[in-house]
Amino acid sequence: MSLPESIVNYFDSKVVQSYQVPLVGVNLIAKGDPLPPGTGRITRDQVLNFTGKAKRGYRVRTIPRETAERSPKTVTVVEHTYGFEMHRKVLEAYERQGETALNGQDATQCGRVIAQSLDDIIFNGDKNQSVKGIFSDAGLEPYVVEEGKEWNNPTGAAPDTTIVEAMAELVGTQLYTGMDTKLALNPTAYWELFKRVPNTSNTYMDYVAKFFKNGQDDIVQASNLPVASGLLCYYDTEVAERNVEEEINTRVVNGGEPDKEDMIYFNGATFQATDIHHFDAFLQLNNLISTTP
Repeated sequence: MSLPESIVNYFDSKVVQSYQVPLVGVNLIAKGDPLPPGTGRITRDQVLNFTGKAKRGYRVRTIPRETAERSPKTVTVVEHTYGFEMHRKVLEAYERQGETALNGQDATQCGRVIAQSLDDIIFNGDKNQSVKGIFSDAGLEPYVVEEGKEWNNPTGAAPDTTIVEAMAELVGTQLYTGMDTKLALNPTAYWELFKRVPNTSNTYMDYVAKFFKNGQDDIVQASNLPVASGLLCYYDTEVAERNVEEEINTRVVNGGEPDKEDMIYFNGATFQATDIHHFDAFLQLNNLISTTP
C-alpha cells in the first residue's frame, strides 16, 4: 500500500502552522537573500568599522572610496530537524476514514520543536556550529536596572523611562541612525508593560509602543530570554540577517515504506543561516524585574 500524497500534505500543514506560531527571533533579524540548495556554508567579507567622509563640491572628479577594514568570515547553514512516526495501521484506517484517522499532534509537536530550535539559535547562538546569538553576543555594554528600581518593585522605575534610557545607549554610537528598532522582552517583563500608569487610563505599553515605528508590533515576548531580561536592537540586513536555504517542510522517510516494526517515518526540517554583521547594534537589558520572592 503506497503512501498517499494527501497524508504528507496533511502532516506538513500541521508542522508549518505550529512552526510559525511560536517564532519570535525571526522578527528581530532581517531576512536576507535566499540561499541555493546545498549551500552548507557562506563566505563573506565582514566590515569591521566604518571610515571616511563624502567629498563635497560641484561635479567632484576624484571620488573617495570605502576603505573600511574587512575580514573574511564563514557562516554556517544550520539544519533544524525533528521527526515523528505513524503506524502502518493508521494508513489502512485512512483508506477507510480519511483525515479523521490521522493524529496531527505529533506533527504539531515537530513544528514547535523546530521553531524553538531556530529561535534559540537566533537569540543564544550555538558554539558547536560557531554561530553567534543576538542576545548572548550583544556587543554593547548591557543596560542594567539598578537594585530596587525593577519594574515589579514598589519603588521601581517606570518601564517607559527605562526604555528611553536604554534607547539612548543603543543609539549612542550613531552608526545606524534611521534604521528600525525592535524590543524583545521575556514574557514576565513583557506583561509588566500592561500595568496602568498611575492616575491615567493608559498602560506603560501605550507609551513604550510610541518609541517604535510599528508600535506594539515591534515589541515581542521572547521565552528564550532570561526571566529578568530583554533585548533592544536595530533591524536591518546591514546589521544582521537571516538567510534561508530551505523553509520548513515535511518529508517522508524511505519513500513511506514501513520498517520491520510497521512504522512509517516523517522528518520536518528547515535550513537557515543567521549572520550578525555588527554586534554593537544589539543591547542587552538586564534586571528589568526582581526575581526575589
